[in-house]
Amino acid sequence: MSARTIALVAALTLAAPLLIAAQQTVAQQTGAQQAAVQQTASPQAQTPQAQTPQERAERMATAFLAWAEAAGVEGAEIAVARNGDRVLSRAAEGVPGAPRVLGSLGKSVTAQCVAGLVEARRLRWDTTLGQVLGWTGPGAEITVAGLITQSAGLRDDRTQQAMPLWFDGQGNWHAVARWGVVPGEPGFRYNNENYAILGSVIEAVTGQTYAVACDGVLPQARLAPPVEPFAPMGGWQASLGDYAVFQSLLWGNRPPEGPVADLGGDVVYGLGMYGRPRGDAWIWWHLGAICMPGRLEATAYSLVMLDGWTVAVAMDGCPDYDQLSTLDRTLWEAFANE
Repeated sequence: MSARTIALVAALTLAAPLLIAAQQTVAQQTGAQQAAVQQTASPQAQTPQAQTPQERAERMATAFLAWAEAAGVEGAEIAVARNGDRVLSRAAEGVPGAPRVLGSLGKSVTAQCVAGLVEARRLRWDTTLGQVLGWTGPGAEITVAGLITQSAGLRDDRTQQAMPLWFDGQGNWHAVARWGVVPGEPGFRYNNENYAILGSVIEAVTGQTYAVACDGVLPQARLAPPVEPFAPMGGWQASLGDYAVFQSLLWGNRPPEGPVADLGGDVVYGLGMYGRPRGDAWIWWHLGAICMPGRLEATAYSLVMLDGWTVAVAMDGCPDYDQLSTLDRTLWEAFANE
């Protein structure tokens, strides 16, 4: 089988059932997968039972590591945070805390970098690519909001074919803005090109490289040398503990901030994260994988649960759909102490 990149980009989660949308290199999302993105999961998450924060974190870590062993994945690591405080880090082998490749979890860094420019009034959500990049033609009216919510109308993800070449040193994400786009009807479609173009927007507005302009958005994070060519769409590395704290502070107990795309079934995508309400609270998540056999295989998943709890996990390799479904259920069941 020829090498291919599989970018697992979303997991629609609310205890059970788990719904995952997978964007693949050779084949676009199937109709069933696209439907899964818009399907409504039944609100069946149990109310967490009383226990100390450390006990709950230990339970989730034990459950995750047991899942990893059963799934046969190596390099499994988990970090748990709550309301911006670190609670626990565990690794199947060695000492936890080394930087891990985040894959598409790094889109949250790009999104927050853009949000900072909007807050500083250096950019607007309705700024068009014609205004900021000087584009003309069909793509000129695409807005920053359309890109950040994956709803600019970009359909074919050409990065899926380009990423193995970029990994081998033949170009990088800057190519996307030079390819030109012919957008279709606006509407959600997960596509790395949206976030590659946002990287070019950031550079145009700041006059700095993407790496410099976004340095410090996720403290201690750096572009990972093997995947630096994917920078704004998936090139970051960070410790899971830092990432869990980052997401807990951003999304714990919070509704959406900034523009969102409505995926149906009360699911939204905004600022590099999927989300949905649960009562008066919200849960948020994202899944990222770089799966290039013979080059790099790494998966990471972040889940902002109820009451400010956040879990970040990483592993070497690329578990399949069913294994990731089991992982999501495992984390929720451990959280609910069932």
